[in-house]
Formats: sequence, structure tokens, C-alpha cells
Amino acid sequence: MISEVSLGGHWRAPWRDRSDGWWWGKFVKEEVPDDVAKNRTEVVSRAIDCGMNELVLTEAEECLCYGAALKGRREKMIVVHRIPFGSADDSKLCPRRDENCNVKAQLYNVEECLRHIGTEYLDIWRVQAKPLFNGKNLAGWTFSEPQTKNAWIVEDGVLVNKGRAQRYICTKDDYTNYVLRFQYRRLGRRKGGVMLRLAGSDRSEPKCIHLYEKGDDFDRIGATDFALKEHRDTLAFRKLPEKLWNECEIVLNKGRLKVKVNDVPRTTATECEQTPGKIGFEASGGHVQYRNIVLIPILSD
Repeated sequence: MISEVSLGGHWRAPWRDRSDGWWWGKFVKEEVPDDVAKNRTEVVSRAIDCGMNELVLTEAEECLCYGAALKGRREKMIVVHRIPFGSADDSKLCPRRDENCNVKAQLYNVEECLRHIGTEYLDIWRVQAKPLFNGKNLAGWTFSEPQTKNAWIVEDGVLVNKGRAQRYICTKDDYTNYVLRFQYRRLGRRKGGVMLRLAGSDRSEPKCIHLYEKGDDFDRIGATDFALKEHRDTLAFRKLPEKLWNECEIVLNKGRLKVKVNDVPRTTATECEQTPGKIGFEASGGHVQYRNIVLIPILSD
């Protein structure tokens, strides 16, 4: 059983003389300084005494520090290697980068983590979901055209379209294989849409996979200059009343696409063209709102 409170690998030094105050700043020849090893050993001991049994690590230097602190008592802690923006050995191996979303790169990542900790196994290896929308501003997003900026704002952690049919907003980064989850609601009759593997965002009709609504929420898949085969195998669906938040999950893996709303399958497609692209949201002249937009990368073979 995992304790309710876990010990995280990040911490700050009481003084600012090592890597701008971060204790796990790059170590020379991967050697953990004596004062750091002593400090982390004392922290781990105190955590164990308090009943904590989960240790969550991210960066290579964290693995080195806590590896030293766990010597002789590895079995006392459930060790979790969490992969957010960086990795255990090199931020360039982050699986959020398309070129690193493959088993080979991440096996190497895990092996480096094990080497740094000095252990033969990890208890949990976890890829953290990437928040595409931070709930504060539109950092990481771009607009289909200048006037679109006037149609999208952020209010109370929500991405809001003000009811103007001015094309779409999309991510600056490209993605290929992933699970995309978000919440949405409509304040009116008009509907929204999602654009996947979007390319050529400067075009009036960009190349993309387009999820839209014919009768119910996200029950159709369209395409612009995009090869795919749609399967309309939807189940009976009851949309939530206006002003309530709906949950949408989109799984786009290689050539297959699956869409669910409120845990009900909506539609699927196969033989989708496999190419990196942006993720876009639109509102067809209606007040549509989105929030909690996160992406989980899918590793390729």
C-alpha cells in the first residue's frame, strides 16, 4: 500500500551557491557531494519514520542523490520515476517530443535512471500528462489569423470563445500519437469542433482530421486533404444540459482514431494518415468553452 503523502525529489538548498539554489544542479562526474548525500539521507530517514513509503524522482541528479540516500534500505521505498518535461538523463529524451516517443528511447531512459539510483528495478514508471492549456493565458497557442485573437479569451481557468465564428485556435507544437482529454460546454445552439494533425495553419482550410457534430457531440469525423476511413459506430448518447461540463477523450494512435464523450463511444476512424500536426479548437459562431486540456503521448514500437 502506498502512503497518502509521498516524498518528492525536488528541493531547494537553504543557500544559493549551487546551481542557483537547486541542490540537484549538475554534479561533477556524477559524484554526489557529501553534504547533499548527508542531507538527503536524513530526509529519507525522517520520511520513513513518518510513515512515507513512496519516493517520486524526475531528474538525473535527483536519482543520484536519493540513490545515495537509499543505500542499504531500497526496500523501504516505492520508487517512482516520473517523466514530465525532462528525463532521468537528458531533457532531450522527454517522451513529449515526437522523436522520443518510442520504446527504444524510453528503455534507454529507464536504464539510465536505474544506473543513477544504483538499483535493479523501478516500482513505477510514469509518463505525466502534458497540460496544453495552463488556465491562465494562451501561452503555447497560436491563432489561424490575427482577428481570431479577438474571439478567444481566458476566464476563470477556462478557454472561452466569445461567440464569433472566426476560425480556430491551435497549439504551437506538433503531435502525432496521443491521448487527448478535455472538458467542454456550450452556451447556445451553435457547436464546436476539434482539429487533429493540423498542418498548414495559414490556409483557410488547413490539412487536418476534423471532429465535429452532425447531430450529437463529436459524432462525425471529416478530413481536409487527409486520408482516413470513418466508421460511424456510435451508441445512443444523451448530451448533458447546457452549462454542464462534458468529458471528451480522443485516442489517436498511428492510423486509428477513437472518440468518446462522457465515456460513451462516439465514432472511430482507421487508415488515418500518420503525420505530425497541431491540435486545434473551434467554435462555429457559438459560445463554446474548453478547460483541463491535457495530452498523454503514446510511445511507438
